[in-house]
Amino acid sequence: NAAKLASYIGTLVRMHIPITATRWSNKELGSAKDKIWTEILRSFNIEDTTIRKKYILQLAGKRHRGWRTFLTNKYLKDKEIFFVEYDPEYPVKYAIFITE
Repeated sequence: NAAKLASYIGTLVRMHIPITATRWSNKELGSAKDKIWTEILRSFNIEDTTIRKKYILQLAGKRHRGWRTFLTNKYLKDKEIFFVEYDPEYPVKYAIFITE
């Protein structure tokens, strides 16, 4: 069940936390973190304690960082692990995700 829990947490993070969130400790993510915790409690037999919540949300933060790293390595870096140069052909709608 641990692997299922970790996988499910990753899915919830991708659903509820924007990839533009650069700091997991950002106070604006509070409601999204509460949604993640509520979904975990609904789906798994976990005690609703402060210690459990803290651990699960720390794991969610690691999943979020891992997801952002994956996206960076897949889409913003080339095979030699260098950042690709900005291409003026990138669609404007993705401008929020492309920063210098």
